[in-house]
Amino acid sequence: VRLIRGDMRDGVAGPYELMTCPFRGFQHLVNLDDQRRALRGVRRALSAGGTFLFDLFYPSLELLRAPPRRVESVAHRDPQSGELAARFDSLAIDRRRQLLRVEMRWERQRSGLPAERLSQVSVSLRWFELPELELLLDDCDLRIVDVYGDFDGAPFDADSSELIVRCAPVARRPEREP
Repeated sequence: VRLIRGDMRDGVAGPYELMTCPFRGFQHLVNLDDQRRALRGVRRALSAGGTFLFDLFYPSLELLRAPPRRVESVAHRDPQSGELAARFDSLAIDRRRQLLRVEMRWERQRSGLPAERLSQVSVSLRWFELPELELLLDDCDLRIVDVYGDFDGAPFDADSSELIVRCAPVARRPEREP
């Protein structure tokens, strides 16, 4: 196994029999040009019988309809000090651009004192509907072989929260711009 760290838009020299993009990494590419660059780089690096695996979150209708909100997602109490460290997620949906903006904020909470901000990070994730994903992959000379709705291999359906995709290369078309 060879692990390569880099910007997925830059591509890598192949050929590889297996390439992965785990942890919803592809969804951080929020514009079409970046998505195409990354997928065309994958296609160039895959061997003829190679496989590309990646996972995406698939938002529920409840999430898409919800107003922006803040939710506590993780809390941990230090058993020695009794201090509570909590992560709060603020979620905002841009339905037109199919973007979920998540702001994660970690706070320390001490009894009788105001919360202390430890750190904060914001990310935007682009979600995909399966038909548009098929078109995007086809445009990059990749085809979907399997789609799953969870990591246990469950079928993908409207109630799935995950979209796990296994792709294979198709015959290359004439070279085009990255």
